[in-house]
Amino acid sequence: CQNKLYILCSTDGNGTTTDGGLIVADATTFKKEKSFSLSDLAFEKPEGTGPEYRPYLKTPTSLAVINERNVFIKDAQGLFRFDTTTGVLTAIEGTYHIANTIGGDGNLESKVSSKGLIVANGKLYLGSAGFWSDQSGVMEIAPDKNKISRTLEFPVDLVSGLVKGKDNELLLTHYVRGTKRSNGVTRVSLDDFQTDETVVKPTTISLAPGFFDKSGVVYDGN
Repeated sequence: CQNKLYILCSTDGNGTTTDGGLIVADATTFKKEKSFSLSDLAFEKPEGTGPEYRPYLKTPTSLAVINERNVFIKDAQGLFRFDTTTGVLTAIEGTYHIANTIGGDGNLESKVSSKGLIVANGKLYLGSAGFWSDQSGVMEIAPDKNKISRTLEFPVDLVSGLVKGKDNELLLTHYVRGTKRSNGVTRVSLDDFQTDETVVKPTTISLAPGFFDKSGVVYDGN
């Protein structure tokens, strides 16, 4: 993106990394230009979290970049926007749930899927799904915003994959746990942010991604 290479480093499970949490390098020379440690990637604690809660990234899995001010990172807690020009990391409102508020530390739990973060038309798209999610479908986030711009809801339980298709569209794979003939692939038009058509009709073939962080769906040709 803009001739920059962004490298996201995973943690050891205890909140530490070996060479920074995020590295920015020249995409031509591969020379490191900036490096942000995990302590640099701390964010302001959302209201409702407990006193023992430590607001830093935990097991980051996915990265998508619009520009140097809009580097989006998905981890086990939700989605975050990092501005590499200011060093400010912000939790995106609507992508996390504050759990364990009774007798716990009031920690964040993700409401969005890591199975595909897509940048299209200068905006970010990702799936909303999971145990804490109150709706499933596709979320859109505009640049320089710290909240969801709009959501296209689907009558499904989980989003298993999201990939950019041809022209101005996304392809969404989805399924409902424990329900036969619930797996499918749906085309979403980004022109009007509406469902265009069902590409693959509901089938009993599993489209579940398992425990992998990859989208599990690839678009190739037609």
